[in-house]
Amino acid sequence: MKPVPPVDFDQLHLLTLGDEEVCRQVVRSFLARLPEYRKELPRAAADPQEFAFLLHRLKGASLAVAARPLARRIARIEQLPGASAAQRRAAAGEVLLELAAVERALSGKGGAR
Repeated sequence: MKPVPPVDFDQLHLLTLGDEEVCRQVVRSFLARLPEYRKELPRAAADPQEFAFLLHRLKGASLAVAARPLARRIARIEQLPGASAAQRRAAAGEVLLELAAVERALSGKGGAR
């Protein structure tokens, strides 16, 4: 089975209606928020409601840049109600790994083909 890339650039360009400048702006906006997500995810894991809110926000941001594998991982985590703090911390670690793959895919590309 062929590995799924962290970002579907064809889908990203469809989402931005083929406008290269809009695409670059969407990517820059996502990349600008990464430090916040990296900082907040481990901290938010201590609070189930805060963690759920942050995951939901990150899922939406992921879909905006066509990072569907990350969005799917987050959706699976969201389906685990009642997760313990240890499970939320482990899930945060998984999300951070996937987020790093998205960052590598988007960095230097700026959304341009």
